[in-house]
Amino acid sequence: MRKSETVAYNYLLNGGYKKSEIDFSPIRSIDFLCSDGRKIEVKSLIPKQSLIFTEKQWNELQGSDVEIMVVNDDRVIHIFSFSNIKREPYKISILHQDGLKPHVDVKLLQKIKRKFPETEGMTVTGLVDWALRYLLKLKQAKYMEA
Repeated sequence: MRKSETVAYNYLLNGGYKKSEIDFSPIRSIDFLCSDGRKIEVKSLIPKQSLIFTEKQWNELQGSDVEIMVVNDDRVIHIFSFSNIKREPYKISILHQDGLKPHVDVKLLQKIKRKFPETEGMTVTGLVDWALRYLLKLKQAKYMEA
């Protein structure tokens, strides 16, 4: 078990479940199946209030009655139904097979494309790649401090 899953497991034990009532599997999209039918997927909170799902996991969880248990450091900080995920205060990132698919605000995307004509026609992923390379060039040219 990863650290976050161990924290969640202990949370379930402290909540009254017995070891025999909790089925853990690291290879399915639901980390814990409890004997009472409760399904739990554990997510570690990463910087900027973000949760990461793989594309496969995101698709498998659609329409399910799974609960998302959010762990930060050594404690469970939030539990909510996956069906309510869009109402929760987290930024959701979906990890695609080719890497992390970034979310860029549409207004910001339009503004960048107006200011930098060379970005016209780029995908969001291409634009983020371009912007990061641009920042590195500025840093190397000493246009940016620290």
